[in-house]
Amino acid sequence: MSKSEKEKAEKVVKAFDSEPLLDDLAFRDLLLKYRRLDKKQKEHESDIKDLKEQKTPVGAEIQEAIKAINADIVTGVPVARGETARVTLVKFEASESLNEDKLRENLMKIAKLDIVLIEKIWKASLDKIPAKASYIKVTAE
Repeated sequence: MSKSEKEKAEKVVKAFDSEPLLDDLAFRDLLLKYRRLDKKQKEHESDIKDLKEQKTPVGAEIQEAIKAINADIVTGVPVARGETARVTLVKFEASESLNEDKLRENLMKIAKLDIVLIEKIWKASLDKIPAKASYIKVTAE
């Protein structure tokens, strides 16, 4: 690893008390608000998980009912006073994905190329993917 790569890998750590700018930016208040919202989110995630578990079998029954009448869409279902719903059965079909190992193996067989040349071709064919957005992670000390 070169020196610049090592410098990139090292994290800069600063103590809260040694940075007065953080106080000016109300960093502590922001952190308290973030932790409160994070806790609230975690509480609701368990509720959401329970609701999804209850909703899944009902959704399966709705799918079976739509399949029983040989339809893809059911319209005009009364759901509330004066309101109707349209229910669409979304079907997915099996698809294919690229198996990189099989592709390399097949290239070696078909083109009679060695693995070094295939790796060069592979690297030249790759597109750069932009980095994901930064985020914060708060843990208790």
